[in-house]
Amino acid sequence: MSILSGYKRFKKYLRTADGYRLCSEWTKSDSVEMADGKTLQETVSDIGDAVENAQNEIKNVQDDLHVSLGGMTFGVDAAGRYGYIKAGADTVTPFKKNDWGTLSSENIKEYTWTSSGSTYGKNPSLTFRSPSAGQIATFLGVKDPVAGAAAKIIGIKKITSSRPGFGGISTVSIDPNTGSGGTAVITLQSDGDLTTVGMSANVNAIILVYIPS
Repeated sequence: MSILSGYKRFKKYLRTADGYRLCSEWTKSDSVEMADGKTLQETVSDIGDAVENAQNEIKNVQDDLHVSLGGMTFGVDAAGRYGYIKAGADTVTPFKKNDWGTLSSENIKEYTWTSSGSTYGKNPSLTFRSPSAGQIATFLGVKDPVAGAAAKIIGIKKITSSRPGFGGISTVSIDPNTGSGGTAVITLQSDGDLTTVGMSANVNAIILVYIPS
């Protein structure tokens, strides 16, 4: 039911020498009564006061926060990363400069990995597992233990193998749950019977490791 369902709408016309003219009654905001008994003018004034008070409260909170943070403010850098601006500075320092959401190529390092092994049996497989990302970070000269612990293996490329008696590479994967930051895993599958004489093989690959700054 609409708010005007109990009323009928009509227009008033005034008869003049020139015919009927629509009559529009003049009124003022201080003579219009609202449902709560206040005038329209009082209601508008109350709304204006409430908005002003809210704006003042927001400004007070911003001022208090600015003081408590020692003049530090917040912003977005050219790469679209949110961060903070130190007092007196004009550049944005990202909250997490090199987190997974903003991977930077400067933090992806390459590690050349070589491994060898041997096996025997009928159609056996041979699995090679790389050092963990944390170990690779140490091999690459990373001294910061926090950065080393946060390193992760994110890719493998340029895989080659020397595999006499083996059919070839059967699987390549990254095991994120082994070691610190995961390990690279490459498996070779034999294409023959190596029960009598075992065979050896080796693999070479470049492992891509993410190491945060």
